Amino acid sequence: MLDSWLSVGASCANNYGVLKSEDNGLSNVINADGILQNNDVVAGIPLTTQDGILTGTPQAVTMVGLSGIISVFGNVSQIGNIFSTFNGSWAALNGSTGANSTNKILIGQFTTDGVFTFELNIQVGTPTGGVQQFVAKNPTGSQIQVPSLIYRNVPQKQLFNININAMIQGFYIGSGLMNASIDPVGQPGNCDSIHLFLANAASPYLSVDSFASILLTNGTAQFKSLRTNLGGSYYLVLRHRNSIETWSANAVLLTDNMNYSFTASANSAYGDNLILTDDGLYYALYSGDVSDASNAMVGFQDGIVESQDYGDMENAVNATKLGYVPEDITGDQVVESADYGFMENNVFFTIVKMRP
Repeated sequence: MLDSWLSVGASCANNYGVLKSEDNGLSNVINADGILQNNDVVAGIPLTTQDGILTGTPQAVTMVGLSGIISVFGNVSQIGNIFSTFNGSWAALNGSTGANSTNKILIGQFTTDGVFTFELNIQVGTPTGGVQQFVAKNPTGSQIQVPSLIYRNVPQKQLFNININAMIQGFYIGSGLMNASIDPVGQPGNCDSIHLFLANAASPYLSVDSFASILLTNGTAQFKSLRTNLGGSYYLVLRHRNSIETWSANAVLLTDNMNYSFTASANSAYGDNLILTDDGLYYALYSGDVSDASNAMVGFQDGIVESQDYGDMENAVNATKLGYVPEDITGDQVVESADYGFMENNVFFTIVKMRP
């Protein structure tokens, strides 16, 4: 009742989730721990009167490209506070209907004492076998834009703009440019998605915030923070879907519109954990950490380029994988011998993430 979770109608096993106002008031769950007292009128209808849980058999959730989020949403999770995807989803592949005549489908519960923000895109099947797509922004074709699929519970003032320069070893093609790995035709200026985490300057160096952005082909990315309570110095931590997690050399003082470059010298990263590009112009994040890379958007890779990555690469080459896949460490949408070359070199040198 307190955890965050993803759903397609269920509130828990064998129960639908509905608005408390639509609950029939029967079989309410009594919280044995006494945590949920419902003494605050802001909470609305007390859980002891109508708890929003109805007995039934909702459809199971099928995860597509989001297999690692259980680690984010686990009831003792310390993994992080963000997940994102370009092609993943959670779904009711057999269809799902609401528990009552309003036919409302619960798609998730998110509990936090911090800043909450999201954007959703939803695809709904039709009785004739087609689909309708509802998007948060930038609709194309027959897609329907629904502004309420974007939610912010803080003023739209950015407290911090953090400007990062970074190159990715495998994607680098020379002259200060990288491959456009997402969509080379439709988005020729976008290299790939990348995440920035802020980690405390003192042990145990826990992450206090994280941001997603697009790393442009020229190696620049801008991260925007909406937090109002950040201040002081933090380590800057870059995570990318098939690169080694890389930390700034030291904790840096946050200021608005600040700049930090991971490209000018090896010692801009903790432990000098960068590699010089072939043309000798820039330093880059090591490529090749693809093991468990389907979860790389939230940093679930194992932090070492070794035999498991090599095996994943070998399987991908044999299968001639194409498109936006983690094993494509050159970013040209084809898994081939060139990707193998980067992997082989970095496995030989046993590249690992380095952090305080």
